[in-house]
Amino acid sequence: MAAVPCRSKGHDGTLTVSGSTLSGNSASAGGGGIDNSRSGTVTVKNSSSITGNTAPVGFGADVDNLGVLYLDASSIIGIRDGKPAVRI
Repeated sequence: MAAVPCRSKGHDGTLTVSGSTLSGNSASAGGGGIDNSRSGTVTVKNSSSITGNTAPVGFGADVDNLGVLYLDASSIIGIRDGKPAVRI
């Protein structure tokens, strides 16, 4: 499975990961699990796990976040680069 891009051109993109696992993915740039652009919003909730993905150093193996990233207390993100997650 390829990384999940949350990108848009000219308008906001949104992605909700709920009760899911994203693992074993890779990317040559951007997050191996999720690549969230400046205009993107990602919400990770309901015991979701984003771990065990790969990407080059500095690109967030699991999540590369340049936009808004919401994370609830029951979910985990392994290696993240970019802006910090906002707890929900």
